Amino acid sequence: MKEKKTKFKGIVLKALHILGWVWLGLVSLLLLVSVAIQVPAVQNAVVQRIVTFAETRIGTPVSLDRISISFPKKVVLQGLLVEDQQEDTLLFAGSLSVDADMLALLSRRIQLNEIKIENVVGRVGRTPEGVFNFDYIVDSFSGEEAPQTPSGPAWDFAIYDVILEQVKLSFDDQLEGNDIALALGSLRVRANEFDLSSNSIDLDEFTLAGLQADFSKYRQLPAELQSRSPDDAGNSGLMIHVGSLNLEEIGARYANSVDGSHMNLDLGVLRASDNKIDMSLQAIDGGSFYLGQTFFAYHRMVGSDTTSIQESVVDSTGTAEDRSGWKLQLGQLTMEDKAVQYYDFTRTRVSDSFDPGHLWITDIQLRAAGIKGADDG
Repeated sequence: MKEKKTKFKGIVLKALHILGWVWLGLVSLLLLVSVAIQVPAVQNAVVQRIVTFAETRIGTPVSLDRISISFPKKVVLQGLLVEDQQEDTLLFAGSLSVDADMLALLSRRIQLNEIKIENVVGRVGRTPEGVFNFDYIVDSFSGEEAPQTPSGPAWDFAIYDVILEQVKLSFDDQLEGNDIALALGSLRVRANEFDLSSNSIDLDEFTLAGLQADFSKYRQLPAELQSRSPDDAGNSGLMIHVGSLNLEEIGARYANSVDGSHMNLDLGVLRASDNKIDMSLQAIDGGSFYLGQTFFAYHRMVGSDTTSIQESVVDSTGTAEDRSGWKLQLGQLTMEDKAVQYYDFTRTRVSDSFDPGHLWITDIQLRAAGIKGADDG
């Protein structure tokens, strides 16, 4: 009996010894790969394989300057360039860094601790036939096999920190007649929870600075292509909480040559704290809200065609019973150094009396508490 126990103990020790060596070998392999990927020759080989695979798959030029991998978490791509089928820049990313929790994959969870993107240029286009300039990439990765039903529990997805620096995006939509250009200075988002499976987003911080947005509409979408489906966004059940919201130096321009409406916004500072948005109840519950050094202007020009827009508004309005309004509640509202302008250039200006078609109100100061409002339709 004693010999059997001694033999069993020896087998267990030998098994643990083997497992220890296997584990040490895996760790050593990861360390070796982590060190080797920093060697220029190895980096060039990895970059060349990635570029060759991508170009072969999508059929347009792709280039990548450098890839850096720090096991077991971080991957950095530098100098990524993707061209479209017209050999124009589709996407350029000076630096793309992803910090992920690899061990979370063992628990069927995709957890991105930080995503940092710097010096980005993106150009998206859509033809009058409705074809995007990136559709060919989606098609190249679309398999012909029917999707299989996944086995086991569903995957979880979580993302915590997102940092964007110096981003320029443009969208030339020839189908709906929209021309959009965005230039972003910086965006930082810190999330305590980002769980779409439970419809919950809890942001500790949302800071946006140095944004310039230009939106131009030069053609109305044909009536036969306009969607008549109701908007179900309010019934999504999504709960959003933003602890600290900070916006600085925001400029936005909207020009609609079809109906003649033009809007300009120059926002200096906007700060809000403890804001909750309930999409299912269509309710916004805010704590404090501060708006300063802001100018808003609405101008009415002579449009090229307003008939189709008026018909669209009439058809999509519906009855009051069909519309559910949003509810707003603010604990404290403060406005300082705000100006508002309304000019209707289709009407003759009146100089010797009050002119409601040409207004310019400056130096608006407002302090209020316990604000409640609702859109009852």
